[in-house]
Amino acid sequence: MLTRELIDYTSLNLTKLDVLDTFPIIRVAIAYITPDGEKITSFPADLSLLAKCTVEYKDFQGWQSSTKGVRIWNQLPLQAQEYVKFIESSIGTKIVYIGTGQDREDMICRE
Repeated sequence: MLTRELIDYTSLNLTKLDVLDTFPIIRVAIAYITPDGEKITSFPADLSLLAKCTVEYKDFQGWQSSTKGVRIWNQLPLQAQEYVKFIESSIGTKIVYIGTGQDREDMICRE
């Protein structure tokens, strides 16, 4: 992740996890395949190339239950925990704060 390399993040905040509560499948783009078969693992900067690419996804099973207002990591559904851990491993940075609702207090703190 280029911005992490430039800024040297030590942690991130993931917001609106609760928005995904009703999705049966959550798709995350993990690569872009060019017309000649080259796999690009970062977002193509060239929009004309992007238009010709096919997206490769990793699918996650949705949790189909409410995370609204959850404030403790272990109270998240396992599928939601797996999704967060995947993002962390993909970007190489720990997600410390996870927003789970509209209120300021609707936040998981994993320090």
